[in-house]
Amino acid sequence: MSLRTAEEMYQYCLDNNFGSGMTKKWGEKHFQLIADNLAADEDVLICFIGLHNYISATKHDGNFAYALTNKRLICAQKRMIGEAFQTIALEKINDITTQTGIIYGAIVIDSQSETLNVCVDKDTIRSISAQLHDKVISAKQQNSRPQAAASASINIDVEQLTNLKILLDTGVITQEDFDLAKNKMLGI
Repeated sequence: MSLRTAEEMYQYCLDNNFGSGMTKKWGEKHFQLIADNLAADEDVLICFIGLHNYISATKHDGNFAYALTNKRLICAQKRMIGEAFQTIALEKINDITTQTGIIYGAIVIDSQSETLNVCVDKDTIRSISAQLHDKVISAKQQNSRPQAAASASINIDVEQLTNLKILLDTGVITQEDFDLAKNKMLGI
């Protein structure tokens, strides 16, 4: 599933019933802000539409487009004049919960710096929230694997280098042997 263009993201929302309340023209304008700001190595995992900073039916920031990528949550709104654009780094997202009412519900995204309330209709809140939660967890796990592997190889290299230094200091190997082995380990 490729979600790189505004059209693909908007269509994904329609196909999965992940938001309504805006025309196709405005929906694609909101998602275009997201598409324009995606990094080359960034993949959209899920996107949806909702009322941003929802407090009540009359107190909110209007419809926004949202995209969870493998790196961050992006919130975007194109306005008649200007735009609103916000991101939250994936590792800063603490929890995702829901609150439901008679007609609407709110997806509450808690991060280290703020809490977002995104209002969506009650019928889709659970499916959006469940997918959002699952994608955040799997993306965080995926992002931590390369760091853990790199950290383990660094620890092994440091340990081996320390052992080589001990051998050098005790006279078992020469400086030339030490430099040769060190350069080989460091890929120099």
